[in-house]
Amino acid sequence: MNLLPAISTGLPGGAADFLGKVARALAPSAAPPQAAASAPDTLLGTYTLTSDALRSALLSLGETVSAANLHLAEAFTHLGLPLTAAALSEARIALARAPGADESAFALAKSLSLPASPGILHALSAVTRGIPPDKALPAELMDWLSFAARADEEPDALAAQLHLMTSQRTQSVESRLAGGSPEHEIARHTRTLLLRLADGSADPQVQTGADTLAAHLEGQQLVNQAAQDMGKAGQDAPLYLAIPLLFPGEQTMLEMTVQPWDADREASADHDAPYLQATIRLATTRLGRVQATLIGTLSGALSCRLGAERPATLRLLRRSEAALTVSLGAQGWAAPKVSCTESTDWQPLWQGGAALAAPRARIDWKA
Repeated sequence: MNLLPAISTGLPGGAADFLGKVARALAPSAAPPQAAASAPDTLLGTYTLTSDALRSALLSLGETVSAANLHLAEAFTHLGLPLTAAALSEARIALARAPGADESAFALAKSLSLPASPGILHALSAVTRGIPPDKALPAELMDWLSFAARADEEPDALAAQLHLMTSQRTQSVESRLAGGSPEHEIARHTRTLLLRLADGSADPQVQTGADTLAAHLEGQQLVNQAAQDMGKAGQDAPLYLAIPLLFPGEQTMLEMTVQPWDADREASADHDAPYLQATIRLATTRLGRVQATLIGTLSGALSCRLGAERPATLRLLRRSEAALTVSLGAQGWAAPKVSCTESTDWQPLWQGGAALAAPRARIDWKA
């Protein structure tokens, strides 16, 4: 596997800048969310979360038990949002203005204190759904335009690709304009190029693929910015990144969460405290889902926990433990430790994703 050596190339030097500082490009800017005023004369009820309970809650609110309302009720419940007739009405109006948007995207926008505009719902829908094969840009076009990383590259080349691509994707076009970036630099911004490709191509597959990938990039920026704004004072939220990755004959998404590291704290930090914390996940037809969690300290210790959903893939990883340990040691880690386990926890890595996927015992509804 070239991916993990590529991620850790140059540590604790070059890739530490990539993994630890890239989140610094995201500066909190939104005002803190205002507390919602409680409605007078409301009846608060709680039910165990089952399909029948969702139907009962909707009927108690005087709502129809439609598929859309059930999806909204479930998403509201998972994200801890109160289920009200007014909230459902607002959701239906917003979703009608954003054809193709997902019900969970509206609930996610509300939980992240984002406006439920068509553009935001489209972007969040791309994140919640992912990019299915029928909505992906053709692989040869992705490769030609350098919109994707190649999994068969050597570790150093792959690390350089990932570093460049993530650096380009941490700021929106609006942030670059506000920061005074030159117009020629903004013109090369990945999302800008994708939107121009979607508008200018006569090929429906290219139009759909470019638009979907552009929306996914914007969705990443939205959930990261919201995570920063909602984070605790003095504590940075993990940064979520997803990059198209090309295998021979297959295209997938490489997903990462990276905990920011403030280099100014390095001199006073405990050398046994983690300064590199990253999770890398991908899925392929042959291997299924595979995940690696990296935790590195300033003293040079590195823990690498590998997880796979398929027993055959897990056996393959275990046979590669020794070689991977040697490879990580060659990147500058003094004491790398690699372990492999079968994983059943595949909650989304982006902000709010774990809540949408986690079990929820109660429904809070107001009538």
